[in-house]
Amino acid sequence: MSKRTRSDSPLGRMSGPTFPSPAAEMAEINRLQYEMEYTEGISQRMRVPEKLKVAPPTASLEQSIQEGLPNASVTMQVPERIVVAGNSEDIPFSRPPDLDLLQSTPFKPLALKTPPRVISLSERPLDFLDLEKPPPQTPQNEEVRSVGRLKRERSMSENAARQNGQLVRNDSISGLSNLDVTIEGTPDDMTVVDAASLRRQIIKLNRRLQLLEEENKERAKREMIIKRWVRAYLEQQRLLAPPARRSEKPNWDYHMEIRAFSHRLHENFSLDLLKTAFVNSCYINSETIRRQNLELDKEVVALNLQDNRKLSEQGLSFSRSYLVRCFEEAYPQLPPAGILALIDFLTTEDVASYVAKNLSIQDLTLCAEFPVPSDVLHRTFFAVIGALLGSSGPQKTGIFVQDFLIPQLIGKDLFEIWKSINPMGLLVEELAKKNISAPEPRLTRKSGASTVLPVYFVGLYCDKKMIAEGPGETLLAAEEEAARVALRKLYGYTENRRPWDYSKPRRDLGVEKAINSN
Repeated sequence: MSKRTRSDSPLGRMSGPTFPSPAAEMAEINRLQYEMEYTEGISQRMRVPEKLKVAPPTASLEQSIQEGLPNASVTMQVPERIVVAGNSEDIPFSRPPDLDLLQSTPFKPLALKTPPRVISLSERPLDFLDLEKPPPQTPQNEEVRSVGRLKRERSMSENAARQNGQLVRNDSISGLSNLDVTIEGTPDDMTVVDAASLRRQIIKLNRRLQLLEEENKERAKREMIIKRWVRAYLEQQRLLAPPARRSEKPNWDYHMEIRAFSHRLHENFSLDLLKTAFVNSCYINSETIRRQNLELDKEVVALNLQDNRKLSEQGLSFSRSYLVRCFEEAYPQLPPAGILALIDFLTTEDVASYVAKNLSIQDLTLCAEFPVPSDVLHRTFFAVIGALLGSSGPQKTGIFVQDFLIPQLIGKDLFEIWKSINPMGLLVEELAKKNISAPEPRLTRKSGASTVLPVYFVGLYCDKKMIAEGPGETLLAAEEEAARVALRKLYGYTENRRPWDYSKPRRDLGVEKAINSN
């Protein structure tokens, strides 16, 4: 099997722009600077004749050359350029083909500007794209090419220095006087120089962009870390901050929220009554004081608002009377004390405020304090019931009370709500009303009597029949629990009962009695 090379890998086959690293760039710059210093040192120490003529080896030419040589003691300066002239017929002294590229220095110095941030080829196409078109064949171009072939034999270091624009721009200013007329630059040569300088500018721009991208990545990482800390801090501050009113948040329309509340409950409220149900007296007082502190006119200070006290009283009275009729029909054996205990439980502040919060009444309640206190929620909830009573009538209001208040009894024991001090005595009274003899307690079972957690089971017998049995840690506690079990059976309020019987309509009689009592 052949080893998979780097070029076979997907990353090796990918093509795209590659940028040299900053270390490689600095090494290249140091190398060019060293070559420039080395070339300059050689140029200062060298002593060469002003002219060099290359011709076939003949005696006359050799003599003329020797006569033309100056005295060795004469100090000579290095010329900027060495011109090798010869006939095109001389094969060993033909010109190199790249003379037009190396001798393409224009007469005027190049005025290079900083490249733009965005280079668009559609608006300004690059000049070097026209190089694909061959220049016209002229004698002047042929002569320039022949001279260029000879120039190609120069060292690679000097060519690299000239390509980077270091020697070309220096020679273009000082060498205009020594430039031969026969090798003047053509417009095509100027185009090549412009293209080369543009390439160098693009390379520098790409390197600069690469450095900027790296800096942006590092800055983004630092900002991400900062944002993580800030996000945690803001979340902590949000949790520690007191809750804000819904009206203080954006996208709040009180009138539309009132209408949405009515549609959410599927009830037909009068909007005026419903708005009045949410206005509390504490809100009116605080708003009046706030307006007085602003030193407004009395006409502006006055609020044409009515509090919900009257609606709350009407709703509470109707709810209690309706619940009394409902429990009398559902539990006919339950005494009035037990029914009153159930009604008091359902109309307490805890239960009413719990139902009000689940109906989002606290968001619409106009109160001086926030969060809304339990007593204000209790009053506002029954004010909403009073507004429904004035809007839709007692029948719809009774169903509303039945749907939202009576389900709060689910999972509640009768004697957790109704605190009976002597359940055994109450059982004796209930059995006496039915002409049944008094119950007789007997110990049926026990376990762990000699331990710290004993359990006793006591059964109650009437006419030699066990009517109830209850456990307890002591004999007295087991006897009381057995009495409670017997009372639940007598009242029909057992632990495995149905929460409420919604199959039988009891609304007519209960509603009429509630209206009459109200």
